[in-house]
Amino acid sequence: MGQINFVKSQLKTVRESKMQAVCVRSAIIVVAVIMITAIPAMIYLNWHFYFQNTLTMAGVPNYMDSEKSSLLQDPIQIDLEGYSESGEYKNKPIEITYKAYYDITGIITSVRDYWGLDAYDTLAPRDLCMIWGTLALQYPSPEMKFWHDNRVCNSEIGNVYIDPSDKGSRKGAFGVTHYGVSLISNNHLIPSTAEIRDRMFALGVGDTARIVGYLVRVRYDGILLDSSMTRDDIIYDHSSTTCEIIYVTNVEKL
Repeated sequence: MGQINFVKSQLKTVRESKMQAVCVRSAIIVVAVIMITAIPAMIYLNWHFYFQNTLTMAGVPNYMDSEKSSLLQDPIQIDLEGYSESGEYKNKPIEITYKAYYDITGIITSVRDYWGLDAYDTLAPRDLCMIWGTLALQYPSPEMKFWHDNRVCNSEIGNVYIDPSDKGSRKGAFGVTHYGVSLISNNHLIPSTAEIRDRMFALGVGDTARIVGYLVRVRYDGILLDSSMTRDDIIYDHSSTTCEIIYVTNVEKL
């Protein structure tokens, strides 16, 4: 009797082992199927949201023959009369208001790319922190540090020369006033064509670049992006720079 029970026990163990093996194989097959089907989905999402993230609009006012900006001067800004147009972007309605023609030349001190699937990331996939004027002449310097934190370019500027006309007070959140420098800006870039997008992504820290386009207000998919109109304002605190939303029509690496 004991021998029979032993045989039954062994048979049960074998069956359980076979079941476990079947479960493991099934799990492996399921994971493999998910991965195989996920690859085309990932390729599609990358193509749809990142490699096609250009907002091509018609009727943009043309100021390309205006004076060109340079590294030692403030960005060129020509305020507009709120020229707006509506269109469609990724099958959703969009409205863009051109607040000013804008031409900035500066040294890129920090870069941040965004690969999310939300409206902000697909519209403005790259941020560039740029400096010009006396700051650019002294860059790079151990007294200067720049880094991006989400959509904010932070800076620490130590013992470097800044012309008195380029420094002063800036009003921050909740009406708090902070010391600031008007030779730094954080630029949220919206590419207008595939070529412009590729030129944008070819830029890196340390490059001197000229960005031309328009400061804009954009309403799209439940969000509002509204560009700053001055270089001496502030949003968060004393270490954060002004933010420009730029609809980019030209990029040059100098």
